Amino acid sequence: MALKSRYLPLIDPDEIRLEAKWKDLGSLAPSLGDLAYHSDRYPTSKAVAEMLASEFWSIKNWSLRATILEIISKPEFKSIALPLVITTIRKEGSSGAGQFAANDLSKIAASEDIEVLQDLLLDLNVGETRSLLVPTFAKIAKTSGIPTLRKLVHDPVTRSEALKHLSILGDVSIEGELNKLAQHPDSYHRQIARAALKRVEKVKLKAAQRVVH
Repeated sequence: MALKSRYLPLIDPDEIRLEAKWKDLGSLAPSLGDLAYHSDRYPTSKAVAEMLASEFWSIKNWSLRATILEIISKPEFKSIALPLVITTIRKEGSSGAGQFAANDLSKIAASEDIEVLQDLLLDLNVGETRSLLVPTFAKIAKTSGIPTLRKLVHDPVTRSEALKHLSILGDVSIEGELNKLAQHPDSYHRQIARAALKRVEKVKLKAAQRVVH
């Protein structure tokens, strides 16, 4: 008896069209999902990444677009992926597609992208997705990002994440804002405030010990 294939046939016309193209380029992947999540078995070549990027905006299904971003959002394909990720965040805002793109940006962003991240964070049209960009910005910018993070404290969308990462960076000037956040009606935000206050206290204690010695 012949064994049944574990792969379901592709039914989305865009994915069927793309399959023919990636196979022409030498990839044996049965689906976009395999390119995205089984890269050890089906590695993506630069030629396949470029092809997927060139087809990106012609694809109607945003979940397929999200899968393409997952495939190409790797350091070696950064020049290909970055323009698509940034444009997706700007166009999709707070939608699921925008949030997935923010996650993809975290995988490829580096120090040379600080200004791009800052622009996205300060663009109100990006909506709630901006809160997902704060950790990436803070990690890359480090203390040079403190002025921007302080601005984000006054934005309800980014407030909690900005305060959290300011505390990680050792900014003790936010203690008053953290005390306010600790009174937030949502326990998630109160938890962020409590953890951040502990960090601030540790920084203050270390500073006091240095003065004593």
